[in-house]
Amino acid sequence: MFGKIKGFIDNIGKYLKSVKSEMKRITWPTPAELRSYTVVVILVLAVISTYLWLVDNILAQAFMKMYKQLGS
Repeated sequence: MFGKIKGFIDNIGKYLKSVKSEMKRITWPTPAELRSYTVVVILVLAVISTYLWLVDNILAQAFMKMYKQLGS
């Protein structure tokens, strides 16, 4: 039983060492790159949100007109 626990703890240690090794290989963005990426994400979100808002309003108006015609 203790052998299984020791093996489990050893595996966790190996995993954490490999994570540390992989983290050293990452090329992190510079602050300027990070700012530009953030601006792009915000702009894309704004465009998509506006598009969805417009489509929602158009469809809501269309369904309201259909509903009024069916009701009368």
